Amino acid sequence: MSGVAGGDRISREHIDSTAKSYIDTVLSRFPGFQSAEVTGSVAAGKKDFGDIDLIVHIEGNDKKAIKKELQNYLENQSVNKILPFRSEKYQGKRSYNAGELVSILYPQTDAGKTAQIDNIIAVTRDESTFKKSFLDWPAEKQGLVLGLVKVAIQEANVTNTVEKLFSTISVDIPKTNDVVEFNLSGIELQLRSYQKNDMGKEVKGSRKILWRSSTWDDVDRLLWQYDLSKSFEELLQDTQQIVKHPTSKQRIKGLFNSMVSIKSGEVGTAKADRKQKTIDMVNAMEGKKSIYRSLVC
Repeated sequence: MSGVAGGDRISREHIDSTAKSYIDTVLSRFPGFQSAEVTGSVAAGKKDFGDIDLIVHIEGNDKKAIKKELQNYLENQSVNKILPFRSEKYQGKRSYNAGELVSILYPQTDAGKTAQIDNIIAVTRDESTFKKSFLDWPAEKQGLVLGLVKVAIQEANVTNTVEKLFSTISVDIPKTNDVVEFNLSGIELQLRSYQKNDMGKEVKGSRKILWRSSTWDDVDRLLWQYDLSKSFEELLQDTQQIVKHPTSKQRIKGLFNSMVSIKSGEVGTAKADRKQKTIDMVNAMEGKKSIYRSLVC
């Protein structure tokens, strides 16, 4: 069983047909529904999956309210369509609402099997595109780009391109003595400020969000030195050549290692092997020979 719903694993050949059945017979009838697209690890070429991730665009303003309305709508569907959960922790529930998700259990087109479907809610077309663009990347590419975004201002200071960096996204340079940096997630791009204590750590409660964007083009514009359509391996090679600040690579490594880790249930699998290889490649970033050996092995 997989996820909060306790669904079966689903083979690649049944992903699209199961998603289409759910979209056509359930989602499309919800007020404000605009579109739904499969995303996540399906784009990574695996043969089977623990769930189906759907970016669901429902036009509106209050995401929290929309998610609650969607949850109520789903639970009012036939019990043969939106199935009771089978996991030990949530057995009998028919939906799970947390963060950006509303999760349900739905019959697969593979007869007799079920699939957890995670509805990842977006309330604008830009937000939908942003989430899909980020989540379609494999975890190692997400982790590397998160690091590049985090050190963007630090790198611009070294190359005297701070004005260019901010002008590319049409944002004024903040007038503050606080630390300022960009932050990327699967939800949005932010410009943040915060204070540091004597240990160099962020002072709790000092963080402010100065600007935010759910327009994916802003990520491309911010990282104008990089071609984000490239593979993880190609981007890592570019990072090795482009990053200049003496601490930037260490920050990128730290962020990458905090995001890309091998879970206990993954040990001994191809997924774990891939993660370990990418971790080793990033941690070897200072030495060009080490990276090259990792790429050709």
